[in-house]
Amino acid sequence: MGNNKGNSQGNKPGNTLGNTPEPDTPAKIVERILTGRGADMSLDEARTMKENYLALLTQYDYDLKSGQVLPWQDMIDAVRQEYARMRTQLIAIAPEHGPRLRAIASSSTDAEFVAALQEVIYEAMYELSLDDEAATV
Repeated sequence: MGNNKGNSQGNKPGNTLGNTPEPDTPAKIVERILTGRGADMSLDEARTMKENYLALLTQYDYDLKSGQVLPWQDMIDAVRQEYARMRTQLIAIAPEHGPRLRAIASSSTDAEFVAALQEVIYEAMYELSLDDEAATV
């Protein structure tokens, strides 16, 4: 039978245009990026938005320097340090007061043990409040 099926194009030229699109101009690239992000506004609208943003940024800087706005990262760091100090203080209760509480537990009533445990907790809280007063002075 032979091979009747095959390349019907033969030696004819194929796609002469290739697979590369025309190069984009910088303006087209910027337009594509902006519309892809939902910024479909005119140049005047964009300038107005930029001016408003810069005005708000200036107002924020002024408020921050005048003390009307607190720096949030500094506040977060201070709270984190305070929690770490409290955690350390509370973890230290067991090794510092465990032997004394064990002796009280084996030789006293439940009420005496609870009173001793409360005393230890109040003492730790009092020490934390003293540290707070020293830190604010």
